[in-house]
Amino acid sequence: CCLDDDSACPETKPECDFPPGSSYCTYSPDYDCYSGGWPACCLDDDSACPETKPECDFPPGSSYCTYSPDYDCYSGGWPACCLDDDSTCPETKPEC
Repeated sequence: CCLDDDSACPETKPECDFPPGSSYCTYSPDYDCYSGGWPACCLDDDSACPETKPECDFPPGSSYCTYSPDYDCYSGGWPACCLDDDSTCPETKPEC
């Protein structure tokens, strides 16, 4: 109601639909695992989430951008494309 200008808000705050921690959709965002920070079902109001949290979009080790940082090779720890959301990384890891 507070986000809808056409509705009056009640005097006492209503209970949350999903109290913090009751659903993985209320956890902090995890951009290392999910491109949108949460599983896609959490970001789509028209879809229901499964009871079990979905697998990561980027499983650890599936991309060199998920490897441990290498500061001896890259000043930021990873190739520049991994650190820039506007870049697309090449399939092969860039040389040092």
